[in-house]
Amino acid sequence: MKGRWINYGIPGPGGSDLIGMHTITIQPEHVGCAVGVFLAIECKNKIGKLRPEQENFINFIQSARGIAGVARSTKDAHAIINDYKPCL
Repeated sequence: MKGRWINYGIPGPGGSDLIGMHTITIQPEHVGCAVGVFLAIECKNKIGKLRPEQENFINFIQSARGIAGVARSTKDAHAIINDYKPCL
């Protein structure tokens, strides 16, 4: 295929490839929790490595109780979302 490189996601160093919002239903166990549900998934192939700024971005989103991680498959991406726990 012929083509050219296109950048998506958050501009600047470290921004994840996929971003969005994921709606959750607040349950009684969530009362009093800070629930940030910003979604950031960095897509990598099986051998792809995170750059330090990408790892920092993911850690920042997770520290704010957002959903973030590295997906090497659609199964990984679903697990990042479905395994989300707003309270630790």
